[in-house]
Amino acid sequence: MAAFEWNPALETGNAAIDHDHKMIFGLANQLGAAAARQDGGSVVDHVLNALCEHTRMHFEREEKVMREAGYPETEVHTRHHGQMLFMLQHFLMRRQDTTGRFGMQALSEDMMIFLEDWIRLHIEYFDKRMVEYITAQQRPSTTV
Repeated sequence: MAAFEWNPALETGNAAIDHDHKMIFGLANQLGAAAARQDGGSVVDHVLNALCEHTRMHFEREEKVMREAGYPETEVHTRHHGQMLFMLQHFLMRRQDTTGRFGMQALSEDMMIFLEDWIRLHIEYFDKRMVEYITAQQRPSTTV
């Protein structure tokens, strides 16, 4: 399975958000590697649970920042977070029903494809827009 590669084009310009994103990339890579090595259910479960928890905490921080800044697209952004959390829970539930190597392999591939597509779209479209708005709001007015 292809690894998630962080690159500067994914940086939002907010150090805390970028740090969280790098952590999410790292956990997604650990998940893919554990599944590819067929490390066993407990290892995959541990990494998937860590990914779910870190993602949930990251979203809570982002949503707090958006509310405090009065970001006008908070509701849409938050709904997109909800879609990710729903899918992570779906993968956790599917993981419990997986038996045999084919089941785990199929689930792993589905997870990795979803994660890569979702994370990149979310960062490139939703998070960058949010950070640009908040940064612009924080700049002192230059009108006289």
